[in-house]
Amino acid sequence: ESARKMVNKAPLPRVD
Repeated sequence: ESARKMVNKAPLPRVD
């Protein structure tokens, strides 16, 4: 599950 969270954050643009 942790791996899936990382992949989900990759495609999303980081606006932090």
